[in-house]
Amino acid sequence: MNGPGERNAGPSGADEPEENPTLAYPTEVLQPLRPPPAAQPAQPSRPEPAQAPAPERRHRVWPWLVGIPLVLIGVVVLAVFLLDGAVRGIVEDSIEQDVASRLPDAVQGEVTATVEGGPLVFQLLSGRAERIELDAPVLTVDGVPIAVHVVAQGVPFDRSAPVRELTGSITLDEEALNRFVTLPDATSSLRLGEGEFSYESELEVFGFPVGYSATAQAEAQGDTVLLTATDAEVTTGLGPIDLGGLVEQVVGEPIPVCVAQWLPEGVGVTGITVTPEHVTAELAADDIVLSERSLGTTGSC
Repeated sequence: MNGPGERNAGPSGADEPEENPTLAYPTEVLQPLRPPPAAQPAQPSRPEPAQAPAPERRHRVWPWLVGIPLVLIGVVVLAVFLLDGAVRGIVEDSIEQDVASRLPDAVQGEVTATVEGGPLVFQLLSGRAERIELDAPVLTVDGVPIAVHVVAQGVPFDRSAPVRELTGSITLDEEALNRFVTLPDATSSLRLGEGEFSYESELEVFGFPVGYSATAQAEAQGDTVLLTATDAEVTTGLGPIDLGGLVEQVVGEPIPVCVAQWLPEGVGVTGITVTPEHVTAELAADDIVLSERSLGTTGSC
């Protein structure tokens, strides 16, 4: 006999379910039925706002149309300047060699040439150099030291054509000046002062030589330089003789000094600057041909 709550084993030994179980089984709680929610009236659908179509992306062509010519122009300009530097050096060397070969045997020294102005390539194409500067700070003429500076503008590459304008200067010290310039009747050399020269000379009065010292200023007159005494003092005593007339005769009477004999024909002196150390003569010429023949021909007074 099995006790209460125990199952009977079948013939096969397996448990068989009880016909009337006494154990409690869980029960499902049923919720009360609720009526379905009332159907809401359908809301009319709003049309979505129309979106503008995306603009078609276009490639901009105009920057390339402008940029390519600018790039090409830049390359050309760079090439011109690079070529200009090389050509300018060759031309300057050629000018220096040419000038050195044309200097007289009595002239010794180094001349430096500088070609100025715009790109030299364009100047070569135009047939003229805008500006050529020649500088010779240390030249000797028969052993006399001088300094020469020349500026030529509108220089044709054809040597048979004239130069439009030429200016320059020659600077000498006192010793060099007296090697080139000798005053008539002067008994001393020229001495340099501040803006003036001084010298000594003499005149004959009643058959007696009378010496005097004078200061003079220079005035350029193209092929001639005029020395005009501004003050004079008698240095020879002749007792009670009044020599005031002698001083008046000396003062204001210009002494001409011909300078054309030292300059190429057509070149004139336009100014004179005097300091205690140097005297500088300013030179100028227009439409002068820089050929070997013309440069070798000096002027006259």
